[in-house]
Amino acid sequence: MTVVSTLQDRLLSVTQVPRELWAEGAEVVALAQAATGFPTHVAVSDIRAHTAGRQNAALGVWLASETSPHGSVVVGHALLTRLSPADPGWSTVRDRTTRIALATGRLVELGGLAVRPDRTGNGAAEALVRARLAWLREHDLVGCSSVWRGSAGSTRLAERYGRRVARRTDRASDRFVYDR
Repeated sequence: MTVVSTLQDRLLSVTQVPRELWAEGAEVVALAQAATGFPTHVAVSDIRAHTAGRQNAALGVWLASETSPHGSVVVGHALLTRLSPADPGWSTVRDRTTRIALATGRLVELGGLAVRPDRTGNGAAEALVRARLAWLREHDLVGCSSVWRGSAGSTRLAERYGRRVARRTDRASDRFVYDR
């Protein structure tokens, strides 16, 4: 467990959790995406199902939790997924580091980052990013993400920890690589 910070009487921690706890994270993703309105055309139940499917292929899932005298609650979720060398979203990126990592099976997507809408601004998103980047460094892997341009918070995090390697024209998103 990585202790991140203390907020008033609450302790925020991030933990890579065993598979049997992954379902708790799917609920956080559904709540966060429903609150932000992205994607607007997808039902919350479909978001839960999509997240569960992504988790089945994940290398790991991290949950951020707040603990207070009243108990503990999961407030954030994030996962890592290894990408196939033929991944259509990344095989066209021209960045040299990205292409080598993809070709050698070392490119891993930082996905599923979500924080409960009533807990945004507590540092959970940044703590989840830092925990996954530390895990990638330990395993000699390169991280990447596709960030929706409408999400100012996600873009700020991506710019702080990674570098933009592509701007997608078919979708309103940018591609970032975390290799620093």
